[in-house]
Amino acid sequence: MQILKLTSEFLSYCSCRQNLAPATVAAYSTDLNQFFRHSEILSAAQVGEYVRPVLRRFYRFTQRVQPNICWIDWTEFAIARGRTLPRIMASHEVQALFSQAGEEIKKTRLHSRNRAIAVRNKALLELMFYTGARVNEVLRLRLPDCDFRRATAIINGKGGKQRSIFFADSNVVRAINDYMEERSALRPKDDFLFVSKSGYFLSANAAADLLRVLSARSGLAKKITPHWFRHTMATLMLENGADLRSIQELLGHSSIKTTEIYTHVSSARQHSVLQQFHPRGRFAA
Repeated sequence: MQILKLTSEFLSYCSCRQNLAPATVAAYSTDLNQFFRHSEILSAAQVGEYVRPVLRRFYRFTQRVQPNICWIDWTEFAIARGRTLPRIMASHEVQALFSQAGEEIKKTRLHSRNRAIAVRNKALLELMFYTGARVNEVLRLRLPDCDFRRATAIINGKGGKQRSIFFADSNVVRAINDYMEERSALRPKDDFLFVSKSGYFLSANAAADLLRVLSARSGLAKKITPHWFRHTMATLMLENGADLRSIQELLGHSSIKTTEIYTHVSSARQHSVLQQFHPRGRFAA
């Protein structure tokens, strides 16, 4: 009974206080219910990575409202301990995706629905990678939110927080302009910037599907998700000399502690590169 009450309060908090999307709250409810039904027989290895972020958030909530609760050993499931490092792409993998998206456009004819879908996909990839915005933030962009002349847009982030994104890079601008010229072929039913082949709101699942197809066609073995673009952009910017505070603002993190995870990713990559390419290992002791 105590678990049910806490879960209900947590879901209400996510919905009313944090303004999370109804679909997100519903997914949290499903994951938590599934976990609590089987927690006594699950090992840490059996708790899927897709569940752990939900548990971590629920753990933090319970520590605020009922810090002495002890009906489950959270540490067994690595909830209270360190977080998993974000997965990222190498630069050549990003290039492979962009190149494949360009090849898909070449296979279509002007002002056809297939051309509109292909240029939409390219524009979506370019905008996600350049801005580092969350996929849902990009997909919920409406035309009135965008200033194409100044290459800026206003997005609604987590918790209803608004921030500006900028896409002044010539590749991104060209991709978006190409899409806007073809967008009418999809017969849009509303003013969302990115619409489906039926003209309605393009869902996150559809975006993930198109990315899986592009990944496979470009020969990438990894199962790349839209969120990898955000992680990759942040990590590569950090490696190229951007300061952490600027990256925090670009990603829309409320706390710089969240952004600091990318310093660990960058360090891990540097360690891997040293091990793989440094010539010292080829010399005699």
